Amino acid sequence: MTNSTGASLDGLISEGVSPWWDGLDRRGIDSGWFASMVGTKGVSGATADQRALLRALGEDVGLGPYRDQLADLARQGASPEDAVIALAAGDGRAAGDALYEVFTHSDGQDGYVSVDVPAAAVRDPRGAVPAALRATAELARPNVMVKLPATELGLAAMRACLARGIGVHATEVYSPARYRQAVDAYFDGLAAASAAGLSVAAIPSVVAVPVGRIDEEVDARLVSTRGSGATDLLGAAGLATARLLYREYEHSLGTGRWRALHAAGARPQRLVWVAATDTDPGTRYAGRVVGWGTVTALQRAALDTLEVAEELAGDTLLGEHAAAQAVVEGLGGLGVGLDEVARELEWDGTHRVARYWEELSAVVRDRLAAAAD
Repeated sequence: MTNSTGASLDGLISEGVSPWWDGLDRRGIDSGWFASMVGTKGVSGATADQRALLRALGEDVGLGPYRDQLADLARQGASPEDAVIALAAGDGRAAGDALYEVFTHSDGQDGYVSVDVPAAAVRDPRGAVPAALRATAELARPNVMVKLPATELGLAAMRACLARGIGVHATEVYSPARYRQAVDAYFDGLAAASAAGLSVAAIPSVVAVPVGRIDEEVDARLVSTRGSGATDLLGAAGLATARLLYREYEHSLGTGRWRALHAAGARPQRLVWVAATDTDPGTRYAGRVVGWGTVTALQRAALDTLEVAEELAGDTLLGEHAAAQAVVEGLGGLGVGLDEVARELEWDGTHRVARYWEELSAVVRDRLAAAAD
């Protein structure tokens, strides 16, 4: 049975999943599309993405909503780096406003917009906090998180930002081991914030897991192995990873550290399933990775055309640890180690982000020059 977008989103929401827009852009905001998705379809969050801004500024149709601001920035003599931050902040403010009612009605549980900080700032935790403070000051909205990669350096930056009361959207998490470190960073940051007299109830955090990219990488390796049973494991790694991480999530909520933080008002650090790959906007995963209290981040094309082949079967994560472990062992038997895959994807993901920032600065430099003529 095929469902309409609204029915499919309703199904996810009824299973405790929050649908978020992955890759916000100004055209989707200015046209009223995003407000409509929030008001009538239950979309309850948004994440910025340098690729989305890069695409918009690189094409005439997408550039339109940014022309006036680019002209103003050119008149002010803004640097390309400052202009990128200003353009992204404009998108973030508008998205935050569209989500503000969700934020207030959910008592701060949902309704967030996540924005990027310059990739260079994350390489030095001392630079990440000023960059995050600037990003949140530019947006001047209460429902904002900053995106930081959960690398060794990024986790240190995450602790420092949380300790200052800045919400963090941790990215590039591909394994249970890295997820546990992200949870520890959240707990450490909240403990420091509480010791400094800040309200931990007002410091949100989520952890993004690119399940689509995990499957994409693992499937490519399976195809090349041609081993017995490889076909049976195609498309299984992303869901298996999600199940293992969800079990870690449940475990973290049973610890003494969490109980103490929760008693002080802290909220659980939610898992965000990022479904999109370079070739798929995320539709494939909407009904496959379903867990209460989690988020599914989908690109606009997936939100617009979301279809599921059958009715949702309910929670696909709870109590599925043994099945997930069997997938991991099966992959290992074929020479595909998920720990190695995770390391390579993390390296690739963080370098992609740095490259996108460089490309975005170059495009904005050209647009500023054209606007000044």
